[in-house]
Amino acid sequence: MPKPAFSRLSGKKQDAFFDLALEAFAYQPYTQASLSALLKKAGMAKGTFYQYFTGKLDLYDYLVNNVFTLKQFYLKSHMPANPDDFFHVFEALLRLETGFRLQHPSFHSLLLFATDQRLSPLPPQQIEEIKNHHQKTLHPLMVRHQLKGSIATDADASLVIFFCQVMMDEFYRYVLLQTQKKKEASSEASESMTSQEIANASRRFMKLFRRGISGQHLR
Repeated sequence: MPKPAFSRLSGKKQDAFFDLALEAFAYQPYTQASLSALLKKAGMAKGTFYQYFTGKLDLYDYLVNNVFTLKQFYLKSHMPANPDDFFHVFEALLRLETGFRLQHPSFHSLLLFATDQRLSPLPPQQIEEIKNHHQKTLHPLMVRHQLKGSIATDADASLVIFFCQVMMDEFYRYVLLQTQKKKEASSEASESMTSQEIANASRRFMKLFRRGISGQHLR
């Protein structure tokens, strides 16, 4: 994490350096990102940089932690106030996760590289925490619904949650593809159009998902 000297910089300077660093790391693996090129672009001497961070990995960890924290805040601030229905919560996460990725592509790309164990310099425990953060919300909620009988008791909760994560990824790709098609077809495509696409697609998707694991259908 940054040294105290970095926190003494003005918020504007911190944000400017964060944006440049994000640009340097977001769209390529950690090993391919050049610290020297970043510092040259930022007009910052290496000696000055080392007053702020212990090194390249320290800066990378700072970026990833900040982006992950921003993502968690975004999701929590838009989640239902009283999340007690598994399907309602999952659909909300489906929409919010997809919306976040579409609105902040550089954040999404950074987290993808950061959680790829073949490319990431981060420790495995940190990678797993970032990749599986939705499990903390969905797994206990699903188990409670199984006890109530609204989700089949013989449905493997861990397997269902794994598929939920896979479905989030694939749903994002589906919406991204549909949005790109509409943008190519119309110059008037907007953010609200993207939000509507997410809402419509998620409703259709959840009808199929509910049928798959509801108590009365899965035996």
